[in-house]
Amino acid sequence: MKPTMIATTVCLVAAMSEALVTGTDPRSRFRKLRLPSYSPAFGIWILIGLLYYVMCFVILRHLLSAPDFSRLYRWALVLVIAMLSGNAVWNALFFRLGALRLSSLAFFPYGMLVVALTVLMIPIYAFGGVLLSAYCGYLVFAACWSYRLWQLNDPKH
Repeated sequence: MKPTMIATTVCLVAAMSEALVTGTDPRSRFRKLRLPSYSPAFGIWILIGLLYYVMCFVILRHLLSAPDFSRLYRWALVLVIAMLSGNAVWNALFFRLGALRLSSLAFFPYGMLVVALTVLMIPIYAFGGVLLSAYCGYLVFAACWSYRLWQLNDPKH
């Protein structure tokens, strides 16, 4: 199987898994919440998700196309799969379970995973490192957004 086909398959399986754990109507989940004033529109969240999967595809395709699939490449591949899985777990916590506190706290281990992948990626695929660095920047925003969302919707506040 060619690297492009494998990368496509992995991203499609991850996206379908994410959709499965998210549920049938994520938009209604947003409507029920008090959102921070700086919340993007729902369509922007969809665009962010698409860009995330494009980034994952580009990185996976590069890793799988390597002529010498060294230990570093194997670790990077494992971390990309873990990142995709972690993203699905976050969606399950946030959408399916409605666990705002847990979904906010989940950014810490998930962010550490993405930082580790970014550091590992830089010497083996600089463009992938740049993409992941931009994603790390987005994750800072997303973590702050998630924390504020939790505060706004916590009955104790």
